[in-house]
Amino acid sequence: METRETLVLEIDEAGGSPNPSVAARPKTFLFGLSILLSAFLLFQLELIVAKHTLPWFGGSPAVWTTCMLFFQGALLAGYAFAHWTSSRLSPQAQGKLQLLVIALVFLFFVLTVLAWQSPLTPGGFLQQVLLDYPLLHILLVLTLGPGASFFLLSTTAPLLQNWFRFGAEDSSSYRLYALSNIGSLFGLLSYPFLLEWLFPLRNQALLWNVLFVAFLASYAVICRKITSRRATDTISPHVNSDRSSWRMRAVWASLAACGSAMLLATTNLLCEDVAVTPFLWVLPLCLYLLSFILCFDHSHWYRRWIFFPLYGAAIWTALWVFHRGIAVDLVLRSDAYLFILFVICMVCHGELARSKPLPSQLTSFYLMVSLGGALGGVLVSLAAPHVFTRYWEFHIGLVACGALVLCALLVRRSRLLQRGLRWKVSLGAGFLLIASASVYSVAHAQAAGRFSLRNFFGVKQIYDHEGVRYLQNGGVVHGLQNIDPARRAEPLYYYSRHSPVGRLLMNYPQAPGQGRRIGVLGLGTGVLSVYGRPGDTMRFWEIDPQIIELASGPSAKFYYLQDTKANIELIQADGRLAIESDKKSRYDVLVIDGFTGDAIPTQLVTREAFRLYMSRLIGRDSVLIFHITNRLVDLTPVMLAFSRTEHVPMRLFMNNTSEYAAFSCNPAMLDLIGPDQKDYPWDRVDSVLWTDGYSSLLRVLRH
Repeated sequence: METRETLVLEIDEAGGSPNPSVAARPKTFLFGLSILLSAFLLFQLELIVAKHTLPWFGGSPAVWTTCMLFFQGALLAGYAFAHWTSSRLSPQAQGKLQLLVIALVFLFFVLTVLAWQSPLTPGGFLQQVLLDYPLLHILLVLTLGPGASFFLLSTTAPLLQNWFRFGAEDSSSYRLYALSNIGSLFGLLSYPFLLEWLFPLRNQALLWNVLFVAFLASYAVICRKITSRRATDTISPHVNSDRSSWRMRAVWASLAACGSAMLLATTNLLCEDVAVTPFLWVLPLCLYLLSFILCFDHSHWYRRWIFFPLYGAAIWTALWVFHRGIAVDLVLRSDAYLFILFVICMVCHGELARSKPLPSQLTSFYLMVSLGGALGGVLVSLAAPHVFTRYWEFHIGLVACGALVLCALLVRRSRLLQRGLRWKVSLGAGFLLIASASVYSVAHAQAAGRFSLRNFFGVKQIYDHEGVRYLQNGGVVHGLQNIDPARRAEPLYYYSRHSPVGRLLMNYPQAPGQGRRIGVLGLGTGVLSVYGRPGDTMRFWEIDPQIIELASGPSAKFYYLQDTKANIELIQADGRLAIESDKKSRYDVLVIDGFTGDAIPTQLVTREAFRLYMSRLIGRDSVLIFHITNRLVDLTPVMLAFSRTEHVPMRLFMNNTSEYAAFSCNPAMLDLIGPDQKDYPWDRVDSVLWTDGYSSLLRVLRH
């Protein structure tokens, strides 16, 4: 016998929601408080643990997307557990089982606190395992660290909402879903704008510990109340309790997957262009959650006659950005990405909210939504880097949104299609065909004449223009080389002979009878090897194996390393960790040039990192130089903080193409670089000291 499709609460603009009588429920305040606290802790956990592990993997944008993949998978496990217990066990049995889970999680929490002070700051042996497999490394760290706590937090919302509806089929249970998202939004916004600003990382984790214990207590009280209820005090069966059809479940999962994939794809684009920091993780995630809050709070927030045209405007905006490329101002391009993300999420989640079932099916609904979220994470974090050589998942998600909405309307037999079905479907399909062709055409033009590579550490593009070969990462050119063999030894752009680093390496003296020892954190095209002299030893640290392939070996696209007169040592590793582990090597000049897109990873410009670099210099005449060129972030306050707190002379060098900060215990050695910005009133500029436990992007943004 064919299963009948479950009634869904599709509420069109003119419609309303059912309002049956509501029976007595457990204390609403305690339910609301527990859901708010669990959602707040869940997202605080994500941000703290991701920031803690970020330096282990070179500050790659993929660290956050991999963390999101784990969290979405753990959320799916939590929702699956909630669905299973709600559909198989009585409320009293559910409460007893959840008390057991709380006890086990608390035991694991105590063990991790004893080992690391918090499950959010794992360390020790976990920092050294699976170094060649960063994705598996991150997943292992998260599983052994905050995994158990996250699982328990993820079960809270669906179970409490299911218990909340005792005695009635009241759709207000979905208001608790919006309440959960409000808690999530507060957890996100409070981190970069409050907690990250006020507390070092270790104190953030300790504060989280205290709140988590309070949550465990409130959750246990609710579970105890559920177990003490009379056996007759159970959820009333609904007259229409048939399972949802597989088509409807597929619609739920697909819409959720599209929103999740666009969230991660947008985050990748933003972080590659600016910096890998919680501030830029939070912005797109807030818009993603805001769309959930609005769509599940009330039907009037999502109006098709508003958001369908906005979807068309989002596609046009994307085509404009794709066509103009890096010619678009960085801030404007970022705003465009965020606008596109919000519109896509509103459309996906708006249609998802319109198709939500009656509360008797809510755990099944949440399970499919979390499954879709996890699928989106798998597509972006696992599949896309191996299938695509660029961030094509953003382009695909843009068009897939419209296709999925059209399918959802057909599956649900929406009122929107009840009249004029054929011409409305034809119009929608025609629009999607035109949009798909336009996106493909622009994407094809973007990729024309470019060789691209992609891995965990991002997208690299190589292209030739007017006799020069370029290496581009995100919207930033990281190096150039003349194609003509007679001219290819000439350094260009940031690293020309007139640049601060070029003048330093040309003028730095060589001790009689021995070569100079020069360390460079970040390889790029290997252009700095041009300045190597016979007898010099130049050691490069590079974490990305694809960059090493492009700059050296049989398949190299750049030839600086092949042509240099110096002895080259090339080490594939995170530069800071490699320098820290090598306690013997010392350098005359140490260059910090570890770009990710348009930014230096924050873990390379902390007080602890600065002290490490200074400890690896040979003597007073040695020079430490940072390349701090950035269109959006001004790192001069951070450099000033190093000079003022560590009492090391510093000079800032700025020209039309680059910015550098140089340090030396012997100020005379800085004269080798040439004129600096000494006339600028630097004493009036406030310093911003970053440490391994504290770094806030908000204080160093360019205005």
